[in-house]
Amino acid sequence: MDEWGDRYEALADSASLQSAMDLVRAAPLVLGAPPAAAVDDQLRELEHLEQVGLRTPLSVLRDITAYSPAAAVRLRLRLLGAAVVAEPMAHITHAVLAAGALADGAADALLGQLRALRSADLGEGYYQVRLVSEGWLAACEAQGKWVEEKEYSLRRPQIAHAEASSKQ
Repeated sequence: MDEWGDRYEALADSASLQSAMDLVRAAPLVLGAPPAAAVDDQLRELEHLEQVGLRTPLSVLRDITAYSPAAAVRLRLRLLGAAVVAEPMAHITHAVLAAGALADGAADALLGQLRALRSADLGEGYYQVRLVSEGWLAACEAQGKWVEEKEYSLRRPQIAHAEASSKQ
């Protein structure tokens, strides 16, 4: 195990990710080191073909901006290259929620909050947020690529049914 709690041979879980985040927060800052956000901003400014050349299994989600209420999930998203926000914002492309978010109303509450944010921020354009379960993130990690979201979508059945009916 290294100084950050990484075992290298065992898959990370929420508890080990939280422990690693605690270790990072407690570590002294290295003077002169560029902040990670500044490096990430520089990478985002590269032309698309340059970005593709820099892709690794750890940057497969570089083109998304994601929100999750769970700190461990936000860390996992960052590790795959996503831009991550700690609070819902109008411009997010993905919201990664627990599988039970439909049943407990969290998905509907978040959609309402995002609609309100987007209507208040008409100047930035329209973003269609993909609400997905944490299973989508696990699939991206396991396959080392951006996995199609449809299978992991957290959409209300009547909405999905209405869309299927309109396509016929």
